Amino acid sequence: MRWHEAIHHRLAFTLLLVVWVCALAGGAGPARAADGAAAQDPCGLVTAAEAETVLGEPLAGPPFRASNREPDVAGDTCRYEMSGFRAVVLRVEWKDGGRTFGLMNMVGSVASKGGLKGVVTLSNGTALHGEWDEARLFQCCEFNALRGDQLVVVDVSGSSATVEQAAALADLAVKRLDQPLSIDDTAGRAAAEERAKARPAIVSACDLVPRAEAEAIIGGPLATDPRGDESSCDYAWVAPGTDYQQQMTLSVTWRGGLSEMRTTLAQMGQALKFIASQGLPADQKQQSGTGPFDEEASSMIGVMGVRKDVLLSIETGGTGNDIASAFIAAAAKKL
Repeated sequence: MRWHEAIHHRLAFTLLLVVWVCALAGGAGPARAADGAAAQDPCGLVTAAEAETVLGEPLAGPPFRASNREPDVAGDTCRYEMSGFRAVVLRVEWKDGGRTFGLMNMVGSVASKGGLKGVVTLSNGTALHGEWDEARLFQCCEFNALRGDQLVVVDVSGSSATVEQAAALADLAVKRLDQPLSIDDTAGRAAAEERAKARPAIVSACDLVPRAEAEAIIGGPLATDPRGDESSCDYAWVAPGTDYQQQMTLSVTWRGGLSEMRTTLAQMGQALKFIASQGLPADQKQQSGTGPFDEEASSMIGVMGVRKDVLLSIETGGTGNDIASAFIAAAAKKL
């Protein structure tokens, strides 16, 4: 996606730091990810029944260890999957968690003050309590709870869960850090692999809105055949009655689309808030369960929609949202 190109420059440095902290926290290399992974099972901290109680809905199957969303017997995360390929992810840094938390404090949080033992205060004034030493919300949807030198991270970006629910799951996990349960996730991994077969097949983005359908949407001929690959497709045409060529790029995120949408909208929200403070129109609309989408949003930057955890988006710069919405709706129906 290229949504960040439309976000105000004042966010650029923060976003770079976000990437830096995320790399240190969860992806510093194979050695770090594997360190103690086989012995320390994150799925031993929150049971399926507890997760269902907190989330208020049933899981699609037993929780399972995973790496990069894929079932993995030695994975460093535990996935709690629900219907529609939504998921909550729990990760633990069994040692050196304090260092990661310190780096996070350097970046700062967009939604929490942190700093008080057992309490974290959200930007709306809500106080969340738990048996942690410190806690902080990172980006929109990642709740971090530090106890001693161990860090519990609950990421709800790939679900409809709230920050309050993320904090409740983190509190459950923190309480079991000393004595994790012994969990056999063999059945959970097998069930997850079976569910994954129902995900939309990855194809060229241009296959989602072929030329004839695109021309029907714009009401005229394209200048050339659509061009692209599995992640994007470019469409170009001359606007009827003009000699001005327009171009639109359909971007597709085939896996983890809901998570990307939620985090992107949060980042955009900061930029749009700044734009609004300058007296400029910066409306951002978001809806759930409308048309062919599970989630849908539009703003002066463009449009996006998620279906079956696939993110479809088009940047418009505030012009052509109606056409862009028709494009992503047509694409969603192919999933």
